[in-house]
Amino acid sequence: MRERLWLAFKIVATAALLYFALRSVDLGGVLGVLGALDAVAILSVVALTFAAVGVSAFRWTRVLQRLGEDVTWAPLFGDTLVGMTYNLLLPTSVGGDVIRSVRCGARLRVKEHAWASVAFERVMGLVSLALVSAVGLLSATARARGELLLLSVGLAGGLVLALLVAPGSLHLAARIAGRIGLGGLSSTLHRMADAFAGPLSTAGARLETFGWSLAYQLVSLAILFAAGRGWADVSTAELARAVFLGVPIALVISTAPITIGGFGLRESLFVTVLAPFGIAADRAFALSLVWLASNLIGATVGLGLTMTKPAEKVEPDET
Repeated sequence: MRERLWLAFKIVATAALLYFALRSVDLGGVLGVLGALDAVAILSVVALTFAAVGVSAFRWTRVLQRLGEDVTWAPLFGDTLVGMTYNLLLPTSVGGDVIRSVRCGARLRVKEHAWASVAFERVMGLVSLALVSAVGLLSATARARGELLLLSVGLAGGLVLALLVAPGSLHLAARIAGRIGLGGLSSTLHRMADAFAGPLSTAGARLETFGWSLAYQLVSLAILFAAGRGWADVSTAELARAVFLGVPIALVISTAPITIGGFGLRESLFVTVLAPFGIAADRAFALSLVWLASNLIGATVGLGLTMTKPAEKVEPDET
């Protein structure tokens, strides 16, 4: 019953926020912005979409390699695309992480490494996004609210703290699961805790993953920069500042699980957050639709991959 009520709330919140965003813009102006995209811009959006997926998959590859798994980039690239599909289809922002963990885990020596690696790179990605959004807020001090800056810094700090306490928390949960007869879950949690306490606890692993997370953000945000590069009355410097410092503010706040897949919340945040950076509401909303289109491109390819069988299982590690 509680889950149904929460889903109903998210549906209402999605509709309300979309209505708010649409009231703030002129649809004719939005369509004009989108219609002005030339072939170079469209091709750039498509190319950068898959480049961003490639960087994300390589980040994941490096995390798994630090855990001692013999993995290659290509299958993880496919898993990431499939994850994008589920993120759009399911009323949750973590559905894609779950499905790519399941697909990847079938190919690993220790299947729990899939769950640990996805959680680790997800956390590090959010840390980098929160820190960049904090920089963006500082660069827009004239109209930025202090509580948003506090939120970004607090989120980054909270996620770092979560990484530090993850091994102990997972071991505790594993012991509790064992005491109530959930031996399989207990073993899974112990192995995840070992991953966080071992290879993923090193400064090298955290710094490298943080670096690849920043690279992923740079490539992803370049999608929007490519879409807006033809705006005659917005300089390259102004557009870069809005996209690379302003958009992360909207993205980090839109991770709040109050709408379905972030719809409505993300669009309204683009309109609200980009205003202090000099981006008109019609253009900000158009950029939010370009972001959605980019995700749809990846999800469409991922949909075609959902019917493919996972790679042959490797012999699990019983140690």
